Amino acid sequence: MNFKLVLICALSLMLGGCKGCSETAKDATQTVTQKTVETTKGALSGIKEGLEEGRKNSESLDGAKIVTSLEDLKDKGTVNIGKVTKNNNGKFEVELIVENTLDIPLRITGLTGTGVMVLLDGEGFASPLTGSTENHSEITVLPKAKQKFKYFFNGDIETPTKLRILGKEMEVKLVENSALVTS
Repeated sequence: MNFKLVLICALSLMLGGCKGCSETAKDATQTVTQKTVETTKGALSGIKEGLEEGRKNSESLDGAKIVTSLEDLKDKGTVNIGKVTKNNNGKFEVELIVENTLDIPLRITGLTGTGVMVLLDGEGFASPLTGSTENHSEITVLPKAKQKFKYFFNGDIETPTKLRILGKEMEVKLVENSALVTS
């Protein structure tokens, strides 16, 4: 049989030479694409979780204890709210006061992830972190010390009443453009 003839017949079939072939090809392509996306998302989630667990369960290069949740923070330190102000650009500046009670550095990671830190008003409306590079994705506190860190939030709400951080809501009270911890 002539190779050119076989090639022409195969191309003819691929380009719609048979009824129903294009729908079958479309369905097969859709299924392959769907499974590829699902597998990729699962792999990326697994990589992210593996990195977090690996960091938590191993010692960092500088000897810091790594935490990724308030549960991990128990018996190691505390997080409190200092001053909250609205700057000239209409953004909120939140001062976090982090205390490390350990004899080694304490590092809190994953702070700039979506929904990890959110300012809320009295009606539950949210103001997320800005995309500013000034927002620290992780912070390290020296041994047996307290340190202050500033975070910047969009000015999407009128008056913040709570800060949600790592799933815990902490109340704030706005007084003349600064907030004091009320709980």
